[in-house]
Amino acid sequence: MAQRRNGFMVGVFVTILATLAAMGAVRIALEGPPSTYRPIRIGLLIARTGPLAVADRNVEKAQRLALQEINANGGLLNRPVEPIVVDTESDSAVALAGAQRLLEREKVPALFGCATSGCRKSLRPLVEAADSVLVYPYPTEGMEESPNILALGAAPNQQIIPVIKWSMDTFGRRIFFVGSDGVNARVAAQLTRLQITALRGQLVGEEYITPDTQDFSTITARIQAARPDIIFNFGTGTINGPLMVALRGVGIMSNHTPVMSFALAEDDIRAIGPLLMAGDYVVQSYFGSIGTAASQSFKDRLHAAFGPEVPATAAMEAAYIGIHLWARAVQDAQSVAWKDMRPVLGGLSINAPGGVISVDPVTFYTWKTVRIGMIADDGQIEITWESGRPVRPVPFPGLLSAEDWQRSVDLLYEAWGRRWEPPRSDTRNGR
Repeated sequence: MAQRRNGFMVGVFVTILATLAAMGAVRIALEGPPSTYRPIRIGLLIARTGPLAVADRNVEKAQRLALQEINANGGLLNRPVEPIVVDTESDSAVALAGAQRLLEREKVPALFGCATSGCRKSLRPLVEAADSVLVYPYPTEGMEESPNILALGAAPNQQIIPVIKWSMDTFGRRIFFVGSDGVNARVAAQLTRLQITALRGQLVGEEYITPDTQDFSTITARIQAARPDIIFNFGTGTINGPLMVALRGVGIMSNHTPVMSFALAEDDIRAIGPLLMAGDYVVQSYFGSIGTAASQSFKDRLHAAFGPEVPATAAMEAAYIGIHLWARAVQDAQSVAWKDMRPVLGGLSINAPGGVISVDPVTFYTWKTVRIGMIADDGQIEITWESGRPVRPVPFPGLLSAEDWQRSVDLLYEAWGRRWEPPRSDTRNGR
């Protein structure tokens, strides 16, 4: 009797196991293996609002296009990739708080974005302490290297330095500098001053714009008095519109004193008004007007996903490539941990819309082609000069030693009350 009861219990147990196994098989058949319904979540730090939103909202579109393509091909490690977006409000403090939440609470393995150098430098200690990575898509002033920051925008020798020589050869040796007050413009001005002096030119004026600047008459009067051959513009965000209106209002026109902009792209030009800027110049690593099959394909996919009015800009290309480079490293390392990916990512190359981009294994900046273009009446950019091949990034230009550059940047930090932005009530415009 006991044996019969034991046999009955064993039979029931086996039946239960078989039923559970069948249920598991059905679940797997319906939902796929367990890994496919545990997404890899990454953090996007996007200025959806504030003065930097025009460019950064388009950066988000490019990032989402890359994620769509990755997920359409099976995701990463058999898992979909999902973004968690933080609206930085064009404010570094908001970005820092959001990044801390993403890393500590959401446990994301990587951060993408940050629209200013002040934001990037504010996040650096946090990202390094977590041994995570920040993928930064905008041009930088350099003077910084970190094993936890992948810098996809142009380094100073891929933007500022070649433009100085080209401008002096093309227009003349007198340059006036104007920029949104912040670490990027301040360091760029110092670099410009040193390079102009080395080439026997002259920096005839230097002015900084704050977010609350409304009256540009003092700046335009000083530009008129200095009589430069060309104006270097490091203005960022919505401040560029009033600046250009003020210049035109006093008769400073592109056919006599052109403006060379370092932070403007096609979306900014469209927002300002192309006719207001026609004949002026911009320097970037990529323009949507590049006539290659890869560039056209990039634009076609952007338009299919987000509409025909979406432009293709250098920051968008960098953001798009940044997602794909990170994904390549995840697949090669078979891990989302930055400590595993870092040795793999250094030296990776990818065919980008603007040409081949390679990650420098020493600096974690990228090899990029330099391009200068003139703004046409329709807002398109006609390429007037390019380097012809990718240029190796040099974060610390040889005009000063790396130690002297670092000391100079640290002095800004100390002068601003140990912050990476000038001490104002609203610093949301300085890249």
